[in-house]
Amino acid sequence: MATLHVVPGVAMPRPAEAVFEKTRRGFADHLRARRLSKDTVRQRLRIARQVRAVADGYPWEPVWDRALFDRWSAMLADSVAISTMRKYQNDLALWRHAWPIVTAARRTHLGRRR
Repeated sequence: MATLHVVPGVAMPRPAEAVFEKTRRGFADHLRARRLSKDTVRQRLRIARQVRAVADGYPWEPVWDRALFDRWSAMLADSVAISTMRKYQNDLALWRHAWPIVTAARRTHLGRRR
């Protein structure tokens, strides 16, 4: 397995994407610790990536707001059953548990202090 090493003084390529991926890994760990199935973990991670693509931004950016979730849900409305959409919306709500990891990772990797 390849690992990423950050060297002091060397700029990290695409730091925001690296932070987002670190958040996804943390969320996956959170889900596995609760003994959820691999398929459930994959599904929830896929939903987070799908919304990130629709947003064209990251969870810590202002674009992740209620209007984004409404737009994303409307995009799904004609292609999935209501029960599936509700599951996806619940999966996305669970993603919010990973946001504290985003804040910590952002501080560490992007050098921002708040």
